[in-house]
Amino acid sequence: MENQNEKNVEEVVEAKEAKTGTEGKKKMNSTVVAIVAAVVFLGLGVALYFFMHTMQVKDAIEKVTGNDIVIKGNVAYLDGEEKKDVEVVQYEKPAKGDLIAKINVKNYGTITVRFFPEHAPLAVENFVAHAKEGYYDGLSFHRVINDFMIQGGDPEGTGTGGESIWTNEGGEAIPFTDEYSKYLIPMRGALCMANAGTNTNGSQFFIVQNKEYSIGDVMNLRSLGVDYDLVNYYKENGGACWLYQKHTVFGQIVEGYDVLDKIAAVEVDSSSKPNEDVIIESIDFDVY
Repeated sequence: MENQNEKNVEEVVEAKEAKTGTEGKKKMNSTVVAIVAAVVFLGLGVALYFFMHTMQVKDAIEKVTGNDIVIKGNVAYLDGEEKKDVEVVQYEKPAKGDLIAKINVKNYGTITVRFFPEHAPLAVENFVAHAKEGYYDGLSFHRVINDFMIQGGDPEGTGTGGESIWTNEGGEAIPFTDEYSKYLIPMRGALCMANAGTNTNGSQFFIVQNKEYSIGDVMNLRSLGVDYDLVNYYKENGGACWLYQKHTVFGQIVEGYDVLDKIAAVEVDSSSKPNEDVIIESIDFDVY
């Protein structure tokens, strides 16, 4: 009788353990399902955020430029922009009737630049619109590195400020996409957009001043299919072509290389900020 009772007790214990194990597995499965659901939900939320941001960029660019925009991944491009990559000669004088800008720098002189709207329409429109509104008047070249470049266009003068001309529906400034061309490289005298990474263009720009070149850059440009004569010109005149396809080139100096070199030679502090402000007094426009 006692043996029978012990057997019954063992069966009850085993049943309870089995039940407990089953319930534990159910709870574990429920937890796993909840975690997976949370991850999926978070992923969808992030994807939705980037989609909405991209659409805001798209809408804003279309409203200002009148161009249709296509979305590739999370980047907005001008529709057919790749087909517009017609040949230009970056280092030649502008054609008659082309728009030119005269950047008047206090105590230094004037740097005259031409533009390449066929290859960098957003960057050109952004710079011209800002300049015509007086956005750059009174700002400094806040970062100057001799044998490299001079950088300006930041209202804060720190390298962290500045906005593009485009805004989203909420009125907040948004950056615009990078624009690259095999016919435009950051050679000496190139007017380029400064950025904080891919597709983060705002108001800041820089002008390449370096007179030297590296054979590594030449080989890289050749391998990327950059125009042969343009690479040869780079070898003769220098530049900062390690920045090719990292910064949009949208203009080129026509006159004022002496002014560029004088600015580049100023004394600077440890952060490359001139000890005495180098001020853009105004930017005037003319037709060549």
